[in-house]
Amino acid sequence: MRKFSFLFFLLLNLSFILNHAPLHAETSHKESYDYGAVLSFKHLDFRIFSADAEKNFRASGRISFKPHGFELSFSAGSLTTSGSLSRLKNPAISTNFSPLSKSFSLKTGLSAAQTGLSSTKKTDSAVITFKSPRLIEFLSFADRDQNFASSISLTHQIGRYSDIALALTSSSNLLEGSSSLLKKNQAAFESDRYTSACLESSFRCPFVKTALSLTMHKNPFDNIALSLRAKVRFSRGRFLGDLSYFSVPTAKNAPRVAPIVCADSSLCKTTEQRGLGAQIAFFPMLDRSSKGKKVPAELRFGLNALESHKYAGTSKIEFLDVLKVTGGAILKMQKTSIKLTGTAANLILDGKAPAKSSAPQKYFGANLALTHNTPKLYSSFTADCKHYPRTIYSTCTKEEVSLSMSGDLGSTRFAGLNLGGRKSYRDGVLNSTKINAGGRVKFNKKFLTLIFKISFEFEKKGD
Repeated sequence: MRKFSFLFFLLLNLSFILNHAPLHAETSHKESYDYGAVLSFKHLDFRIFSADAEKNFRASGRISFKPHGFELSFSAGSLTTSGSLSRLKNPAISTNFSPLSKSFSLKTGLSAAQTGLSSTKKTDSAVITFKSPRLIEFLSFADRDQNFASSISLTHQIGRYSDIALALTSSSNLLEGSSSLLKKNQAAFESDRYTSACLESSFRCPFVKTALSLTMHKNPFDNIALSLRAKVRFSRGRFLGDLSYFSVPTAKNAPRVAPIVCADSSLCKTTEQRGLGAQIAFFPMLDRSSKGKKVPAELRFGLNALESHKYAGTSKIEFLDVLKVTGGAILKMQKTSIKLTGTAANLILDGKAPAKSSAPQKYFGANLALTHNTPKLYSSFTADCKHYPRTIYSTCTKEEVSLSMSGDLGSTRFAGLNLGGRKSYRDGVLNSTKINAGGRVKFNKKFLTLIFKISFEFEKKGD
């Protein structure tokens, strides 16, 4: 523990020294104060959060009843939605993935939750949720922008270790079609209300997990846009395998600039994706010379690749085939974990972007993360670096180096500090420096929780 604390303190000071910058160049700084209160009872939860610098006031409340095993709840205010509604807003597979993740989401249907201290302000909305003892869930959502969504899901247990889930979500949204991108491609349309739906299913057994979804969007181009997404995980002993696939079979019937107009008026330009991942774990016993005994550990290696077919461009739309590959290793011990990952992203396998501004930025990155957890202190350190090489779309090289660390006190993490810094270079010359620091305090008093957070940010342009 003492060795790790000393290393943490050394890295903390080293980060500050490396990121210290003189004030004679163009500089800027800002500070923000976040504070909030949570009043929580058995069937009632009320939250108020505000950010002084951004005037980001948000409040929400939730009340629930549980008669005879049923659950009925009502939430209103600044709420965050996820699940099937997120897939209607972006049906493609996310490119932000970890090669060492053991989690696999089987959640179906629409979900909603109250925003927290670090969340941004959301459009005021209301949600009604009903759950039955037979694992049937119904949820209905509406917000101030006149967007509506409802979902119903059913989960059925199969034997002792397996289950299957089905869900259907429908949504009605006001879509905006007057963006400059649509106008340049003669695909603009007048604002109107359009419907969309998402059909999902998931299956779990001891060795296989699957998650399937089908989205249907009534688009402004007199057609129904379909998307298919499938994820499968195989697990056996120390091995994990992942397969994923996404396709828009109706892309040829829509303008290239908008294969799908999503539920939030964004454009899904990805038409097909294929992903493959594998992990293997070992469980060695490591020596602890100070105590003369061995402790169990987990050593895991992972590799993941995702190929995406997409359209890129503004006034001229072209096809691109892009690849992202990530790999890494993690060592988990009783209180400490060490993770190292590497990434090669936006590798263009086929096609050519019509302009530099529409070409995805190719980069290579590495990330090191250390964590140490005890009943009295949770500390972490992260180092990240990225290299953007010179390509036919970029005439210069860029590098980014960032360090960050944090420490939280107590089993409830009632207080915490964080410090971070980032330097960016262009053709080997320092381009900008950014330093950020902050602290957080939380007070718990039976039904009441008070939270205060303060953060500072300093940025300097040039050298």
